[in-house]
Amino acid sequence: MIKRLLTAVLVVAGLLASDALAGNAVTSITMQSVPNVRSIAVSASLGGDDDTSAVCKIFYGRDTTACDTGMTMYRRVGTKKYEGRMLWLNPNTDYWCKVVVRDGASTFKTPFTSMRTLDKSYFYANVAGAVSYYVDGTNGNDSYDGLCQDRKSGTCATGSGPKKTIQAAVNALTASGNPGNVYVLSGHYHENVVLNGSGTQYRGLIGVVDANNAKPIICGAYESWESAPVSFNLYSLSPYNGNGGIWYTTAATMSDSISLVVLAQDANGFPNPTYAVRRTSKKALLADSCYVASVGATPATPAREGWYVNGDTLFVRTFSQNGPTGDNPASPELPIYLGYRSDLVKVTASKWTIYGFKFQYAGGPLTTVSNYDPNPSKHGHCIEIGAFATPVSATRIVSNNFYGMSDAAIYAPLWAGNGRADSVYVESNSINGIGIGKLYYSETKGRMEEGINGILLSVSRPIIWNNSITQVCNGIQTGSGSSSESDTLTGCWGEIDFNNISYINDDAIELDLSHSINSLVIRNRINNTGHVISVAPTETGPTFIIGNLGWGFDGGIKHGYLSPKADGIVVAMHNTLVGQREPTTSGGHAYPFDNAASDSVTRNFKSYNNIYAGYTYAVNGANERDTTSNYFDYDALGGTTTTIFKWNNRIYSKALLSGNIGWENNGRIITGINAFADTVTSKAFDLNLNAENGPIDGGKIIKGVNTTYSGAKYMGTAPDMGYLESEGAPPPPTTSPKRNSWLIKILRAIL
Repeated sequence: MIKRLLTAVLVVAGLLASDALAGNAVTSITMQSVPNVRSIAVSASLGGDDDTSAVCKIFYGRDTTACDTGMTMYRRVGTKKYEGRMLWLNPNTDYWCKVVVRDGASTFKTPFTSMRTLDKSYFYANVAGAVSYYVDGTNGNDSYDGLCQDRKSGTCATGSGPKKTIQAAVNALTASGNPGNVYVLSGHYHENVVLNGSGTQYRGLIGVVDANNAKPIICGAYESWESAPVSFNLYSLSPYNGNGGIWYTTAATMSDSISLVVLAQDANGFPNPTYAVRRTSKKALLADSCYVASVGATPATPAREGWYVNGDTLFVRTFSQNGPTGDNPASPELPIYLGYRSDLVKVTASKWTIYGFKFQYAGGPLTTVSNYDPNPSKHGHCIEIGAFATPVSATRIVSNNFYGMSDAAIYAPLWAGNGRADSVYVESNSINGIGIGKLYYSETKGRMEEGINGILLSVSRPIIWNNSITQVCNGIQTGSGSSSESDTLTGCWGEIDFNNISYINDDAIELDLSHSINSLVIRNRINNTGHVISVAPTETGPTFIIGNLGWGFDGGIKHGYLSPKADGIVVAMHNTLVGQREPTTSGGHAYPFDNAASDSVTRNFKSYNNIYAGYTYAVNGANERDTTSNYFDYDALGGTTTTIFKWNNRIYSKALLSGNIGWENNGRIITGINAFADTVTSKAFDLNLNAENGPIDGGKIIKGVNTTYSGAKYMGTAPDMGYLESEGAPPPPTTSPKRNSWLIKILRAIL
């Protein structure tokens, strides 16, 4: 089944005749490649002898004369199948690659094959035969043809001009059968948009910024409320301890799951049957779909208002000087915007790009014209891809802002409603969940807030690059979330690269419950989160976790599971994980490697050149009895003086760890989390290496990881441990330069 699915998805580069020696040897290699932006996933299926003793490597470069060994291709579950990565590549560039297998006394190799990385971002205005349609929510009309942008200038022919709604322009483009773009002028668009179409044409939904650099907004708030806010009557609100802008009331009947109902008034002050409800948990900020407007605030005031509950007290935050009563204390009116629309944009056709929009207030659907669902269904995605009967591929979501949704901002399932999505590319977006990320874990788990996530792509080849994500429950998720997941395509051949993720309630990056074949998590910066990266479990692998920075967390790399077992291969290299959300002088578990659950088992975890710095244990693998499939070496470990490592409920010093298990023979000891503390302010981490830290020149040389075809990617005699070379990235020399001494640096500065 796995081989059939792989063959259907990947490009087969060649099935080659054998030049190997006779006897027990490899007789053929079927090489397959999946290009990403800065790496290429390579798969090699071996024919002939069983491959348990084979060594399989990638050689690659810009041409066939300047190649070096790439990453060793780690064998995954199943015989005769190897998966690996070509790293440190440039976007939109041609490379040459060959696979070499040594099996006993024989060697088998493929000829060089050319392959190309993906373009980092692109649009479709210049595609041959492309057409352009325009949308102007203020001056447009859906009866116009949409082919002329500015009807006010008098240059548009009769019947020509911009459409008023996005959907009308999209329908016109797809009906034309041509590739092209829909350009949307700035303004608020209160509609649910379906990006439809047929065929293989490239199409783009492109936002046009105005003179103030404002993007067009696709908004789920009730349109008439946004233009003329309805006044809601909130009784018994009082100023909170003189804290300006915060008002409160108490209700003894508030329970852990709260349904807050706000009744409107008509013009005569009588209750109106229209009501708005949000069901939530204690302390949850209700701005996921409810927005309390700034009463009397200046335009420069940031929109940080909202409702939240602490214990039995309802708090209302607003920047109004007079509080939620507005300018007239006798009239306790509170304007709000309430998101009521379901998924704002649904992508039902392949090859759409969405660029340059702001999405806000996706919430529960409206059930009638004037009646809001008391318990709205959880469909608050801003963009949903492929969750329909038609398969969707090659969707690009670039340079958008997402704000105040009640589900994942960007959502694509592998299978849903007999449809599927694959090859979803998400780049340079900004996602803000408005406060959810600062809730306690117990206040979101099992509740609606748990679904308020950033990017959830349970697809094959997800590419998630250079996004900023904050204040959500989970940051990036590529796993299915189902313990019964059987589809081997889930989370495979993906690249999660260069993302900045902060203030996350649960996991910043979650690959749980997926096969995650040849997936790469590389160079992400993560702070103030539950777990930094969760692979609990990876069912197949290999999953590569390389060069990530995580600090201020409750747990670093989370690994292990009981059913299904975490048998997939996970390789972690050159990561820096510094625990505890705030650097203090004592306490806190915050294990950089964390498998503390009583029912959790860790297998096939390989760790090299990482920095694990915690207050107690650097590594906490409480229940694993297997010391053969897991391996740790060349890591810098920081805990207490003598207890740095816990495995199978036994506590080890480095000497005992090396002597009893054979791990960290080349590891280094650092002074725990305090090695990275800012001793001046004690409020921030200094994550740069210095001479006292120990990891400098302490790493293992791993070809393809800290070297490339153009030379070493480190300074000195060996790579530094962790994500950062102490003197930054070197130029691409053919040999590794020696690090200059401090005396030479001073003399050069003087001379």
